[in-house]
Amino acid sequence: MDKMNGMSNRIRGVISLLLGIFCSVGLQLSLVAEVTEANTEDIDFNNEIIVGIRTLYLSMKTSRITLVLLAVCLAVMIYKGGQIILEKWQRNVLIAFSAVFSILQLFAISFKENDSLYYVFGSFINVLRSLIHGIALGIVCFVVLKIIAFLIRRFCTQKALQPTAITWKNSLFIFGLFFIAWLPYFIIFYPGTANTDTVVQMMQSFQIPSYINELTTMQPPQTYYTNHHPFATTMLFELFFKLGLNIFGDINIGVAIYVVLHMLFISAVFTTALQYLRYIGVTPKRILFIQLVIMFLPIFPMYAICMVKDTLFAAFLLLFMIMMYEVARTDGEIFKKWQFNLMMALDSAFIMLTKNYGWYILIIVAVVYAIAYRKYIIRIAVTFVPIILIYQLVWTSLLLPMWNVAPVGKQEMLSVPFQQTARYVTEYPDEVTEEEKEAINGVLPYNRLPKLYEPMLSDWVKEKFNQESTGEDISKYFSAWWKMFLKHPGTYIESILNNTYEYWDIDKISDLEYYEFEPYLQKHDTEDQYTDLYVTHSDKTEVLRYAVYQFILMLEKTPIVNIFASLGLMPWLILYMIVFSFFQKRGKYVLTYLVPVIIYAICMVGPDNGNSRYIMPVIFAMPYLIALLFRPVSEEDKKH
Repeated sequence: MDKMNGMSNRIRGVISLLLGIFCSVGLQLSLVAEVTEANTEDIDFNNEIIVGIRTLYLSMKTSRITLVLLAVCLAVMIYKGGQIILEKWQRNVLIAFSAVFSILQLFAISFKENDSLYYVFGSFINVLRSLIHGIALGIVCFVVLKIIAFLIRRFCTQKALQPTAITWKNSLFIFGLFFIAWLPYFIIFYPGTANTDTVVQMMQSFQIPSYINELTTMQPPQTYYTNHHPFATTMLFELFFKLGLNIFGDINIGVAIYVVLHMLFISAVFTTALQYLRYIGVTPKRILFIQLVIMFLPIFPMYAICMVKDTLFAAFLLLFMIMMYEVARTDGEIFKKWQFNLMMALDSAFIMLTKNYGWYILIIVAVVYAIAYRKYIIRIAVTFVPIILIYQLVWTSLLLPMWNVAPVGKQEMLSVPFQQTARYVTEYPDEVTEEEKEAINGVLPYNRLPKLYEPMLSDWVKEKFNQESTGEDISKYFSAWWKMFLKHPGTYIESILNNTYEYWDIDKISDLEYYEFEPYLQKHDTEDQYTDLYVTHSDKTEVLRYAVYQFILMLEKTPIVNIFASLGLMPWLILYMIVFSFFQKRGKYVLTYLVPVIIYAICMVGPDNGNSRYIMPVIFAMPYLIALLFRPVSEEDKKH
């Protein structure tokens, strides 16, 4: 595209118009249209050429005005993009970015329609359509990325501002604005919202068996508590459940008190992060924009009134990422201050207590920091090592067993291979040998796998893991798993893609499902034994609650606004931030994005495709990360 700069304006205009027409057709080209007797008459279905041509015809859109307008807009964009000069390595990076982006979007389209790559590789015509659509998407992506790089560069070359003084009065004012803006949501959704996990945690507190007790070797009546959901959060929730019942005689009041305190806590976290932007000299207008986004984009207040462990985890990780930016900004010198080390260690403790895999994040960050900031390795070790050891040796290995809390089941680490096995058994049952069947039966119910298999959710399979299986059983299983992989490796690859594609599908919006306190207990309490534990909403606000929920979904489809709420767009934004940091010769800030990268890596081996709460830390951090990307480089930064 950059070669267009050496051409005359007329030639560039013609090429841009032709590319605009091609991209308009390519982007609008359907990858899933097929020739059938219902949409085609009197053709020879045995003639592949005729069928192929007819398929291409059916794949093309017929909206002439849309196609023409899109072609013109794309032509102008390509023409302007061709005038932007990039260094060769930068151009190659954006080409690679665009290629990966296009390929994965093609995969997502195919999996959404067919749970496989059929619509990409299934036939010659499918390959041809995918090629046209992919090239068009790649061209547009490349041009858009060039233009964005140019626009951001213009913003980042502004004169840096001096840090603004931070006062308690100003902080309390921002804090109050957050809380007041979110208060109507609390009133409408009183006493608050929650998902099934929270209800199951409540059931543990009142010794009510649930499916979660079957996922570990310790089961009722031996114990009802399990660390499947972090035990610290279970205890926190239990405190307010029992507060409502024992003090006020109504569990709803206990939930409401928790939610109000949670709103105050999230307001304080967002205020702290916002004030940090002010501290490092982010312009007031940008700070105001971020504040308005968090105040009025419904996804943030909806999470603020949600009683779920993930919001706590996301809040502590947001503070952690802000501290990581400060580490990068000071080239690690901030580790010389014991107050900072103490804050980071305390925040790390809460990260581990609110999410079981939190300690993996901290280990990775600690190792990377020990390498990147070697001269501060002792201070880094003092910050991370003691708190991680206390969590593992005292909390997990000593206190939880002493309190008779069941450990996390082995199946949580085996989600990916179990899902691959289930897909293989579903697709190739005749090729599974007796030896392989026996090995699978040692850990999973072989005959039930085809019915249990859900391409986008591995819970149904891994929940049937045989808790009494031995190390030898698992070893035999993996031996069979490997032999099956060698026979059909594509099935294993498709299994992973099918279980993860929504995390990088730009058409996937954040599926905010928490517009009620999940009535999981009501659904399973067939004899009405636990009615005093039902958390309910007022019938008077039912219509309003549903209307708000639909309004949120509508906003998440709205351009620009959906940047902060589109689940599938966020990893590409993170990746582009990393790329642009190198473009601006600000590579030291790349480590700021390490946590989001780890979060998405974990999602790639997670059990549930496109679950918004799994990337809640990224959602919480996104407004701040965007503001930090636009931040002008100050003289203080240049000294480092």
